[in-house]
Amino acid sequence: MGAITIAALPSLTLYTFLIMSENLFVPLFVFSIWFLLEAYETKKPFWIVLAISSVFLLFFTKHTGIFMLAAMAFSLIYYLLFAKPSGDVRQKVLSKRTYIIFIVLFISSLALFGLVLTGSDRIAYFNWFYDRAKADGQMFLNLFGNVNSLKDYLVLLQNEIGYLIMASYFIFFCLVVKSFSELFFASGWFTSLGKERMQALKSVGIYYLLSSVILILTTTMSVYNEGRELVGRYIDPIIPGLFLFGLVGIYQMHKASEKPNYKTAIILASIFSIIFFFNFPTPQGNALAIFHANFLKIQCMAPNWIAYPALAAGFFLLLNLYKNLGSRWRIFFAILLIFSVCASAYTYYGELIYQSENNHAENQIGSYLNAHSSKDSLIIVDNAVLQNDWYFVSMTNFWTKSEIIYQPVTENLSGFKSDKKEIYMITSNVLPLKPLADSTRGYYLYEYII
Repeated sequence: MGAITIAALPSLTLYTFLIMSENLFVPLFVFSIWFLLEAYETKKPFWIVLAISSVFLLFFTKHTGIFMLAAMAFSLIYYLLFAKPSGDVRQKVLSKRTYIIFIVLFISSLALFGLVLTGSDRIAYFNWFYDRAKADGQMFLNLFGNVNSLKDYLVLLQNEIGYLIMASYFIFFCLVVKSFSELFFASGWFTSLGKERMQALKSVGIYYLLSSVILILTTTMSVYNEGRELVGRYIDPIIPGLFLFGLVGIYQMHKASEKPNYKTAIILASIFSIIFFFNFPTPQGNALAIFHANFLKIQCMAPNWIAYPALAAGFFLLLNLYKNLGSRWRIFFAILLIFSVCASAYTYYGELIYQSENNHAENQIGSYLNAHSSKDSLIIVDNAVLQNDWYFVSMTNFWTKSEIIYQPVTENLSGFKSDKKEIYMITSNVLPLKPLADSTRGYYLYEYII
């Protein structure tokens, strides 16, 4: 039931109609948590290879995956240092091939980081990543020298955390806080697991927490640089993990036979609303993965200080209801699933309509080429378009049936020669030809006939 509930979350279903890296990155991150837990518990090469492969694939899927590489390295260090309080760590490494395989991962991560931080002349991508990391890092440090800038950043950070709380239905965020507090400081809930399994869970928790913290901080920095209020897309990989570890908390709470605490529900709902949602930005249709915050038009029905406390209180009361259901606990998940399905349907439809209308106007050129060009067509894109609008070039390249070449396209076409019978030109310049299609991004498609 828990897995089905997670699969129906709006944050996960929104991207299915889009060609985006999140469609691979989010499930890979979830699988990496599972694989790493199995690797620590079983120490079998099969799970170790899966854990290492999933994290490296995260990096190749999206450049923020490098944070997961670093997080896994720290997780490995934590596991090696605390897996068994007694004994020499070096001796364990020498006697266990499991640790050797993990250390290979750690060394590989350090080598990759070294390549990034020094800037590789061989690989253009790493040069870009190095420049971006250096610029963002310097900007982040500069925040602490300017009170107003730091305040603006903290407000945006507050919005991002508020988004996570809301997207995890309030209760799962609290359950994760409670679970990790018990796991690392109290251990009351997890004593029945045994020391080895508890240490494995702690090590995986380190991996998840470090990955999440870095994603939140870097996403907030990106939002700050772009002058926006909130971006949910980049931190959406965190949300399934909140539900995953939150479900662990629910199980342990049920096992511990803790009684419902309605006062705690009211207090937490009030605290969250005051800190995170009093000035929470109103979601817009063009803000990917936060549109479901406007589900059922709650912000049109009431202001933030009424809507969000009501939602938070409702979910906390639902959690308290779970304790009273006994053998009928499936009702709790059924309610969550129904809410998720309704929110996902609302979100999916609204975002699909918006993106369809918006991209149709932007992609008139791509649509025309897809319908009329062939594999033998010559498609020429002006160099200026390539330099100024990589998004448009990528979008057009996706829909064309032949390879695109890039060269200057000017009004003077007298010297142009080609053995191709079908020649298309894309430019922002006005040519002495009749345009076949145009894009709202300011480009025209012409057919040149020799």
